[in-house]
Amino acid sequence: MARPATVCDSQGGIEFVDNRTKFPPTISQSQCIEVVGNSGPATIKVLTWNILAKGLSNEAADWGGFDKVPKEVLDWTTRRQLICEEIDRQDPDIFCLQECDDPSYFNVQYSHKYRTFTVARDGSKCCDFTPGADPDGLFIACRRTLRVISSTFRVFNTSKRHSFAMIEMECKGHTFCIATTHLKSEKSQHGAAIRMKQAHELFLCLPLTPIPCIVLGDMNATPEEVAKWELDIPGYVSAYDPEKTEFTSRKIRGDNESKYVIDYIFYHPDDMKCIDTQELPTDIPYPYLPSAEHPSDHLPLCATFAF
Repeated sequence: MARPATVCDSQGGIEFVDNRTKFPPTISQSQCIEVVGNSGPATIKVLTWNILAKGLSNEAADWGGFDKVPKEVLDWTTRRQLICEEIDRQDPDIFCLQECDDPSYFNVQYSHKYRTFTVARDGSKCCDFTPGADPDGLFIACRRTLRVISSTFRVFNTSKRHSFAMIEMECKGHTFCIATTHLKSEKSQHGAAIRMKQAHELFLCLPLTPIPCIVLGDMNATPEEVAKWELDIPGYVSAYDPEKTEFTSRKIRGDNESKYVIDYIFYHPDDMKCIDTQELPTDIPYPYLPSAEHPSDHLPLCATFAF
């Protein structure tokens, strides 16, 4: 039997959980502060980033396939420092990382400022390539001045290797929900069919209105594919205009180049207003991502919302 995914929060609780269960009951509202700053309209800045797991960033064809990228660029110690520098520069209220297989490092860096959650992926390829390695998964960090109301973890019914996390919280009297995921990566009709089912399942699990929700992560789906999800996510739009976004991931693996928009921050414009997005670079030289300036094969997306 496959081992259920591991869920951990930075208050010290670690346990194995089965499908449709909540995070360990170590999250206490009494440990949180109910307001952020002065009274008035609430704004929330969120960041999502597939950071390219250290266990998937090798030049070997079956272990990342980044054979055109210099080895010093792939070095994890260098990359994780650059990742933290970008997070610190953006200073989001909430950040969600995908393909994180070094959660202890980020927990040490950020647990003083953020409440952190780790959802390890069951059947992670990182463990296939390197016996004894840590699995990759989701890493979620919420600024400690946000009051956490509830936190929920679920494995998708369509694929036990993929999961999503939802955290309901409060800012200045406004309750809202953050949901993050990393959908199936296979680029085929079969992969697209599974992603559509995963998206349908995720959005069905979101809290009912009037709780605003932000859904973010690596969806592994192009805007054309996402458009087919319309019946599952009525009214939700991307904070980044897909027609004006050149790519969120661009890389060379062997002789194959990939360049596409597959990372998103979704929200409902009736519930909140997107007042700012971080501009994405478009002039990244060959061999593209990762590079000395950009430590992952994906770009970080960052948006600010007002309630």
